[in-house]
Amino acid sequence: MDSDSKKTLIFFKYIGLACLLAGSFFLYQSIDFNINAKRIKAKVEYVEKRTSRGSGRRRRRGRKTTYRPTVSFITENGEQVTRKFNSYSSSYNYSKGQII
Repeated sequence: MDSDSKKTLIFFKYIGLACLLAGSFFLYQSIDFNINAKRIKAKVEYVEKRTSRGSGRRRRRGRKTTYRPTVSFITENGEQVTRKFNSYSSSYNYSKGQII
């Protein structure tokens, strides 16, 4: 094996090790969140509906409708919070006033 091949192999070993460490960190964070998270009930206040024509092949298939809900909930210390989801979803099965 020549010198350049060895350097390349070592480089990719370190990249693999870094990815393994990063993956372990995010796995730990996810497990920690799931263990310590509190479940609450939220009320759907509003569902924003967005219809787009799409682009490319989608334009030929017609319009695409996506949804973004706004929900309200009460925290453990009694504060009422209203939040709009950050992203839209193409499948949404809740309606205004529904408790989720």
